Amino acid sequence: MSELVRIPLPATRPSEPGGHVVNNGGGGRGLLPRVDRIINVVERGMAETHSVGGTAQKNVRLRLQRFVQPAGWGVNVRKLAMLGRLREGWDYPDSQPMDRGAEANYLEWLPTVSEDRMHDAEPMLTDEGHIRLEWRRDGYVRIAEIGPAQMYLAVLAPDRANDDAEEFDSYDPDALTRFFREGLIRS
Repeated sequence: MSELVRIPLPATRPSEPGGHVVNNGGGGRGLLPRVDRIINVVERGMAETHSVGGTAQKNVRLRLQRFVQPAGWGVNVRKLAMLGRLREGWDYPDSQPMDRGAEANYLEWLPTVSEDRMHDAEPMLTDEGHIRLEWRRDGYVRIAEIGPAQMYLAVLAPDRANDDAEEFDSYDPDALTRFFREGLIRS
């Protein structure tokens, strides 16, 4: 796996430290949520500058351009942006906002999804702040929960006797991709 370059994306509200105001392209200025800024960077060809320079900025541009996918990708990333706006207590008093590590893991994995399966990769938020995916294939419900440093994969069979699940102590993009494409929890 190639080395990741982190792009600093400051807070999304002016009241938070590092609030980031950008030109929204309509002549006015406004705040863009974190994922919206990522989309903005990709769509405008890195018109927005970040505190990385030279070769690092070129590498960031190339990595971000890998995210440019047909329409389904944008729908999922915009849904992720919406989920990223949720604050503590969004579902019940102890519900957590989206974990930034889980968000990063999802965004790293999403480009591996083919356009015809993009609808299966629609993100949901768990009460722990992790990203959950659910889809049905061949009569089985498959569930993947992506955390910052862990992962949960499950297959729910029509008869329950063949249900299967596994918790991973670390995020494993290869296992997630295998599970998503082939339905296999273990290799």
